[in-house]
Amino acid sequence: DGSTPLYVAAYNGHQEVVVKLVELGANIHAADKDGLTPLYVAARNGHQEVVVKLVELGAKIHTADKDGRTPLHVAAYNGHQEVVVKLVELGADIHAANKDGSTPLHVAAFNGHQEVVVKLVELGAHIYAAAKDGSTPLHVAAYNGHQKVAVKLVELGADIHAAHKAGRTPLYAAAYNGHQEVVVKLVELEANVHAAHEAGRTPLRAAACNGHQEVVVKLVELGANVNAADEDGSTPLYVAAYNGHQEVVVKLVELGANIHTADKVRER
Repeated sequence: DGSTPLYVAAYNGHQEVVVKLVELGANIHAADKDGLTPLYVAARNGHQEVVVKLVELGAKIHTADKDGRTPLHVAAYNGHQEVVVKLVELGADIHAANKDGSTPLHVAAFNGHQEVVVKLVELGAHIYAAAKDGSTPLHVAAYNGHQKVAVKLVELGADIHAAHKAGRTPLYAAAYNGHQEVVVKLVELEANVHAAHEAGRTPLRAAACNGHQEVVVKLVELGANVNAADEDGSTPLYVAAYNGHQEVVVKLVELGANIHTADKVRER
C-alpha cells in the first residue's frame, strides 16, 4: 500500500520513533498509494505531538490527498480539536477547499463536531463558504441531522435562508432526509417553511416524497401548504402516492390534501 515505517509510526502516534526515523534518513514527505503522508495520518488519528514534531522536522502542512483533503481537513472531519488548533497555529490554510469545494468547517459540520465548528469559526473560518454545489456548512449539518451544530452555526451568523445551486435551503435538506428535530429547530429560528428550490419543490414535498411521515406532519403543523405544487403540478400527496408511501398518503389526506389534484406532465 506504499506505507513506510515512518508512516506507520506516525499513524500510531509513536513520536520518539518518528523522530528517530527522520534522523536516520526517512523521507518525511513519502506518501502511500492514496497520497497520504505521515503528517496526514498523524492528523487524521489525532496525534497532536506527532503532528507538531513532523512540522518542526519539515513536513509540508498543505500537502493534500488525491481528493484535495489536507491534514486540517481530516483532523476537523474526525473531531480532533486540539490538532485542528495546532495545525492552524502552524500555518495551515483554514480556508483550503477539497475537490468538491468543502472546507475544514464543512467537514466538521458534516460529522457533527460542534466544538471543532466553533473553534474553526473563532480561528477565522468563513461561515458562508460554499462548496462547488453551493452547500454551506449549515446545509451539511442540517442534511446529516446535526441539530446542535445547525443551531450553533445560526447563532454564529450562518444564513438560514442560504440556497445552494439547485435552490435547496438547509430546511429543505433536513426535511429531505427526515430529520424532524432539525426541521423544527430551523423553523423556530425563522427558516421559511415555504421556500422552494428551483423546480418549485418545497420541504414538505421533499419529506413526502421520501416517506418521512413525522416530518410531513410537523411541517404542516408549522404552516406548510399541504397542497403546494411544484412546477410540474406535483403536490406532496402526488409524490407520496407515486413512491408508495401509504401512511404518508393517508396522513396528508387527513391533513387536508386535495385527493383530486393532477400532475401537469402526466395529464398531457
